[in-house]
Amino acid sequence: MPALQMTDEQVRMYAPQVVAIETRPGGATHAEIANELHISAPKVIRIKKSEEYKRLIALAVKRTEAQVERMTRENTLEIRQKLAAYSGEAVDTLVMLMRTADKDSVKLSAACELIDRDGRFAKVSRLMNVDQGKDGAPMLPEDVSAEIISALKLNKPGMVQ
Repeated sequence: MPALQMTDEQVRMYAPQVVAIETRPGGATHAEIANELHISAPKVIRIKKSEEYKRLIALAVKRTEAQVERMTRENTLEIRQKLAAYSGEAVDTLVMLMRTADKDSVKLSAACELIDRDGRFAKVSRLMNVDQGKDGAPMLPEDVSAEIISALKLNKPGMVQ
């Protein structure tokens, strides 16, 4: 058999090694793979054209996809846990802003954010025609704004506490 030819058995033997070298971080060139496996670069090319190599690459891709999916689920769970841990602090901050901010628009925005996060009501911005001011902040009709701010100042029962 000529030196550049390989049997199917040799291809099957080398294909996993080629895939392992290629899938390392940074990958590898044909020459680097050939050097590491002590075979010629044309043999590496022959291996990479084989069905066995293609099958092994497809398996490696599936494993990587499964890993990414698992890591994404784990990261999502971690993010949700962090959100849950900080949500109380966030609500406390909104309540503090609603009660102590100098600007009525900040108080109103904080109150709307609290109501929007309650989950029992549709978003405040969907319930009313809300125009935007020059700064992009919501501007409610004067009678509604005044009523909400008045209720917040009086801390009426039934309002956000």
